[in-house]
Amino acid sequence: MSKILSLSPASHYLRAVTAMACSPLDPHTFIAEHYRGFGDHVEKALEGMTSNDSKPTRYVEDFFDQVFERSIFTQIDNLRRTDFNVWLSVAESGSTAYWTGESAPAPISKMALAFTELKYKKLIAIVVRSKEMFKQAAGSNLNESVLFNDLIGTTALSIDTPALDPANAGDDERPASLTYGVIPVSAGSDIGAGIADTISRFDGDLQAAHWISHPTTLAKIAMTRDAAGGYMFPDLSPRGGSLLGMPVVATRACPIDSDGGSLILVDPSGIAVAMEPGRLVDSSHTDISMVDETDSTGPVMVNMFQTEGIALKSTTYANWSVQRAGSVAVLTGI
Repeated sequence: MSKILSLSPASHYLRAVTAMACSPLDPHTFIAEHYRGFGDHVEKALEGMTSNDSKPTRYVEDFFDQVFERSIFTQIDNLRRTDFNVWLSVAESGSTAYWTGESAPAPISKMALAFTELKYKKLIAIVVRSKEMFKQAAGSNLNESVLFNDLIGTTALSIDTPALDPANAGDDERPASLTYGVIPVSAGSDIGAGIADTISRFDGDLQAAHWISHPTTLAKIAMTRDAAGGYMFPDLSPRGGSLLGMPVVATRACPIDSDGGSLILVDPSGIAVAMEPGRLVDSSHTDISMVDETDSTGPVMVNMFQTEGIALKSTTYANWSVQRAGSVAVLTGI
């Protein structure tokens, strides 16, 4: 673990969570035994977890800042970032410029505006890990780093997955995906032609546009060769890079299945997003409803006490909306 990580407010927050998970009746003794040298910071982080103050502490904010940094909504530059419950104006038609003579009245045309707002929407992600893993993290910098990155990455993925799921139509509880309702372009056997077709259907600003795709899909595109045997997209890699000079964001949240992956083109100025930190709480005595494991009575219930597991529940507030039609185009079947 790097020195920066071990002393960050976010990692002190994780240590407080670990203390509560491993020793819920006496986390203070656990902190004193395992976190000598910076126990005061862990105690302050713990105090913020157990208080009734609704305002997030700097330890909580730093944890969720690192979550947001891994989200596509932070990696994409120049998105229309806003607060919740604030009216946003959307230009449905713009004003027009006119030439005018000396001393003549300056003509104008009326803009057509629509107004929307992003309401609070709560996203809950539950991660289950063994109590042994938490105890090992408390005694090892390496294990603590693994646990830290696991929790950060899982929470970020829980934000990005519904944002890129083309089947997510949205409802009162969650926002629709950025790609919902977008008619995709099929890549076919010629990826280069598919990319060209996608761009032709894109009505956003190509000077500001970003691509989004799964690392596996990006690797496949990057290995595409031209007629001379050279790589068609030499600046592209599974980690991102650029495609036709436009930045590429790699994320495992981008859809990929047996039919292939997707390549998404977005205009950030046509997308509004609001995000705020929530809380991270643990429980070792709760029952978890496993929606992907069912029996004759419904979802299987797994008890954390019986399995010696610890459930971490992350609450994040997030909402987004495509504000301008044509700001998203999708290529599928890659």
